[in-house]
Amino acid sequence: LPVAELGDPRGPAAFGHAGMGGSLGYADPEYRMGFGYVMNQMGPVVDLRSRSLSKALYKALGTRSRS
Repeated sequence: LPVAELGDPRGPAAFGHAGMGGSLGYADPEYRMGFGYVMNQMGPVVDLRSRSLSKALYKALGTRSRS
């Protein structure tokens, strides 16, 4: 998936998948971590909360934004 769909992972080797209902899961081998977020509602796109949580995770790991 494009990195925008994965909640902005920083590592170039990051991989994962967005699912129905706003769920999201990915792994980032460079940072030796995985992320999973599951919703109980249906929706066609990644839930904005999962993006926020993903960005907070990378912030906690001490990474910088790619912007």
